[in-house]
Amino acid sequence: MKNKYFKLTSLILLAFTALIGCKKDFEASKPTYWPVIEINGPSFVAVPFGDTYTDAGATVTVNGATIDYTTDNQVDDSQLGVYTVEYSAVNEDGIAATATRTVAVVDTSVADDDISASYTRVGQAGTVINWVKHPTQPYTYICNNVGGVSPSNASYAAFNVQYLAYYVGPGQFCVPLQSVGSLAPFYCTASLGGSTVININPYVAAGSTAYAYVVNGANFGTGLRTFKKL
Repeated sequence: MKNKYFKLTSLILLAFTALIGCKKDFEASKPTYWPVIEINGPSFVAVPFGDTYTDAGATVTVNGATIDYTTDNQVDDSQLGVYTVEYSAVNEDGIAATATRTVAVVDTSVADDDISASYTRVGQAGTVINWVKHPTQPYTYICNNVGGVSPSNASYAAFNVQYLAYYVGPGQFCVPLQSVGSLAPFYCTASLGGSTVININPYVAAGSTAYAYVVNGANFGTGLRTFKKL
């Protein structure tokens, strides 16, 4: 009988010890508040060529308290083009957040131009790429099918999604880094590894070449894609 009591007492002590050892598993975890980044001013800014760009910054809070942030400002206001300003912040638990502003350095002489038109990619039968002027944002065009993928391609639906192009000066446009639909981030250059400012002649006759570019991105090859006006 004594051995039975000893075994029972031992089991109780072991259970109590295990319970104490696991106490930390029952401690309530503290809440984590994500950084909230609010860009000061508009998320798109058009800077006239020749002017100096001054960034308006951002306000970052965590649970209502203001914290510091870093800015990566890529704007070169001495060159026509489209640039990104990125704001980043990290909370005390190491959780990061980012927000971006798009800055276009533009020739204001094209502010009232409307180069809306339709194009087709050379060698890709049936492709139609429409450029439509953005209803509220200057210098901006809403386009479709950046790669000029043929409708006969099984992946056509994934590629025929809207992207943004910016008409920054007479005969010049940019397609900056962006991600749309299921496509990985992409941007366009005049040639592989070339300038991000691309030449265009939107006033050519139907059937004539209007522009050509390389789409830089994981979903695209490295070849030059040529587009004619419809």
